[in-house]
Amino acid sequence: MNYDSLERKIEYVFQGRYDYLGRLGSGGMGTVCLVQGRDLMRGRYALKVIHKQSPENRDVDVYTEIHTLEGLRHPGIVSIYEAVEDADNVYIIQEYINGRSLVELRDDYNTVDAITEDTAMLWMIDVADALAYLHGCGIVHRDIKPGNIMVDNTGSARVIDFGLARRISTLRRSNGVTVGSAPYSPLERLEGEADGVKTDIYAFGVTFYSLIRRKIPSVSGREINTLRTGNKSVKPYYMNAYRSMIGDLGNIRNEGLRDIIRGCVETDPLKRISDFNTIRYRLRSLNQVEAVHTEKVRTVRRFHRSMIAVLLIGIMLTGLGLVQMKRDYDHRFEDILTKAEKSFSEADYTASEQDAREAITFNPGSAAGYIAKYRAETSYAYEMNDAASYEKLISETEDDWNKLPSLKDNLNAATYLANAYFESGKPDEAAAVLDDRDDLEDDQLMLLGQAWYEIGKNKKALSCVNRISGDVPQKYYLEGLIRQDTDQGQAIEDYEKVINTEDTEGGFTDLKRKAVSQIAQIYIDRGEYSRAAGSISSAIGDNAALQNSAKLNIMMMDCLYKAGDYSSAIDQANLVTDKFSNPGAFAVKCSSQLETGDSKGALDTIYEWEQAYPEDARPHVQNAIIFNRIAGKAVTDNERMAAYPDFIRVYEQEREWLVSHNEMNDEFRSLESPYMEARNILSQMEAES
Repeated sequence: MNYDSLERKIEYVFQGRYDYLGRLGSGGMGTVCLVQGRDLMRGRYALKVIHKQSPENRDVDVYTEIHTLEGLRHPGIVSIYEAVEDADNVYIIQEYINGRSLVELRDDYNTVDAITEDTAMLWMIDVADALAYLHGCGIVHRDIKPGNIMVDNTGSARVIDFGLARRISTLRRSNGVTVGSAPYSPLERLEGEADGVKTDIYAFGVTFYSLIRRKIPSVSGREINTLRTGNKSVKPYYMNAYRSMIGDLGNIRNEGLRDIIRGCVETDPLKRISDFNTIRYRLRSLNQVEAVHTEKVRTVRRFHRSMIAVLLIGIMLTGLGLVQMKRDYDHRFEDILTKAEKSFSEADYTASEQDAREAITFNPGSAAGYIAKYRAETSYAYEMNDAASYEKLISETEDDWNKLPSLKDNLNAATYLANAYFESGKPDEAAAVLDDRDDLEDDQLMLLGQAWYEIGKNKKALSCVNRISGDVPQKYYLEGLIRQDTDQGQAIEDYEKVINTEDTEGGFTDLKRKAVSQIAQIYIDRGEYSRAAGSISSAIGDNAALQNSAKLNIMMMDCLYKAGDYSSAIDQANLVTDKFSNPGAFAVKCSSQLETGDSKGALDTIYEWEQAYPEDARPHVQNAIIFNRIAGKAVTDNERMAAYPDFIRVYEQEREWLVSHNEMNDEFRSLESPYMEARNILSQMEAES
């Protein structure tokens, strides 16, 4: 969205009653801004702008949230004051909560000591109060999660974002699409049952657990929808994550609190706690009231100090006219990251890395630029099979972590470092990076399992398989890797499951690419090069993302050459040369042309090779080899008189180049004997004539 245009629209639709101060956040459904009234009170408000034409808002009544919230008044629920619309948007003026969401507090390691069980209990009592009131009004929130609960500058928790809220009387079975957030959804919702009071109670329990343990059940909405599409039961997949959560509840110190959370997250709705009045009564009755009170005082003081600092900074920024600059700064940073993402999606990893480095220079305190850089470097190293790039990534990552220590706690950063260690032949270091973390998800468990397998610790590798939730591609890939030495047929089936996984969002492209190369490598190890090439061709045929893989295309080219299919190898080499600018493609094309007797075509390829890679020694060696081969086919004196001078000239010319560039090698040295022989024969023939 053009924010200058938005500012003008706000000025127009509200007839100049609010000043635009900046953007608070945005998503597919709309944008949230901070505005300030121009009346005597100069109050600050959150302005929610709902984009009518946004894909996320199709078939959605954008007025539902307004109608649901109007008239609701509770200290734990955000208040709506007014709403207007124009042709493009609906504009909702609502209460501005100066604070942080529970997800921000949960994921901020600076708050580890501040969020005790008692503090979490205090906040969740506030949430239970708000939801008891909401349900009493006949409304279900339907999207309770840490991101939709704010802690304000008094230390009180407030429920926000009622975009999915509905009156209980209107709720029906789902149409097959999961609403809300899958990790906070009960089994009955995922199986298509209508939402209700028990939906909010389950989400409340998972939110409570997540806040205390800093974990969420590893349930993916994408995986749920994939299972539904295939008419498969979601229950086995869901239960893996659920059992993990229930087992982890034992780490909560307060036994009474454990029982309440367990009662909220019962899989059977009939066994679940029935209402929030019961929940808040039980929470308040726990033998921790005094501790809660003490912690509340401490928490309020902490928040007062931090919020006062924020307010002072805000006043200074406003007074100096820097709010606009801050907004432009954030927008520019996002533009750079978007550019990096676009380059990455086009498989231009070098450009993506350069864009990411620009983002880091622009905002060195944000992890986003570093993660974009690691991603681009990892893909480049994998595609080019370049060990030096992995070593560079390891070195840079360690330097980055010294500059920005918070990166050590970032799961994505740790994953890229562990992967670089693994691909560099250092599985011990890879395992060490991930083994002690308690926030591993499917991708990291797969990588850790690979490291354990490579080290020879198969039991630990199998434990990673068992920890991966449900039947997902990461599990198939790891199982295939473990089985590859003992049952190649089964391993190939596992890899094919990865390749055939429905992937509408492109999230498994990297894993599919690895699975294809693993299958091909099995055939290559057997010497079955035609089957290897065929397996790659079949896998990438209808997959645009895999078609952009340099590694797979180069592997297929090499296999076609080794299989003796020189015509196809030449075609594939041309594709690789045009699309990926790979010097090895010139070598395969040149060799294939020689095998088919096309010496002239091979010499043309040599010329193109030298022009494209002027510092590469291989075309100079290959050039001399071609002329030696032509000279070797000369039988008559006339043929020798025509071929030998050219071979001698090219040999001496290329030797001079190789010596001057310090690139002499054994392959070229092997031409010295035929060169001397050609010179001797030519001298003898000239003497006789």
